Order: sequence, then structure tokens, then C-alpha cells
Amino acid sequence: MNMETEDSVPLPVLLEHLNWHLQRMLEMEGNERTVYFRDAALQRFEFTLTAVLKCLRAAARHEGRDIETDEAVLEWAFREGGFPPDTQWDELLTACREIQPEDREQSADRVYAHLADYRRRLQHLYEFLIRRFNDR
Repeated sequence: MNMETEDSVPLPVLLEHLNWHLQRMLEMEGNERTVYFRDAALQRFEFTLTAVLKCLRAAARHEGRDIETDEAVLEWAFREGGFPPDTQWDELLTACREIQPEDREQSADRVYAHLADYRRRLQHLYEFLIRRFNDR
């Protein structure tokens, strides 16, 4: 079987997937505040951040950079202007780590309270990537 690797997926396709994830995150903001919907929203955030990291790695490769770590690729995006200036990009990774099953009980409500802000920052990043790379 010939499966595509992450490296072979074109950036425009990855950006379409990211947009889809961002729309699903936005939809989650309208749900009632229950443990079920909270956990679903947290999972959607995790999926969206994974899509962001894939897009950023593809964008960096497009510019001839091979960035290995999640931290480094988010920092690169921040330096390039992909996030609003007041963004603490490392907070996104910390939040994602804190909602893993072994830590979720202690941090789920705190991370959930920030999801709308995280989505807005990730939406800003998506729009930056569209402007910068979609026509290349």
C-alpha cells in the first residue's frame, strides 16, 4: 500500500483541513457547559493544534526550513508574525499537554475557559498562512 506521508501533503490541502478544524472549534463554543461538551471541545482543540503544527511544518519546509520540534515551529510562526503580538505561543502546547487523560481532571476546566481565545489566535495564524502561502 502506498500511503502519503505528512511531508507529501500539499500545504493548501493542510490549510483546508485546518480551516475545517477551526470551524468545528467555533461550533463547540455554542454548546452548553457540561462535562460532555467540555471534553468534546478540549478534544477538538487538540485536533486543531495538531493540524496547526502540520501546516506550520509544511510552511517552514516551503521556505526551506526543517523545524523539528513543536516548540520551535510555533516560535518560528510567532517570530514571522503568525500570531497576535500578545500571544504566549508556548501556552498552546502547555494547554494541550494538560488535557491529556492523565492530567485532564486537574486542568480541564481551566483550559476550557481559554478555548475561545485559543481559537481566535489559531484563526489569526490560519489567516496569516493563507495570505503568505496560499498563492505559492
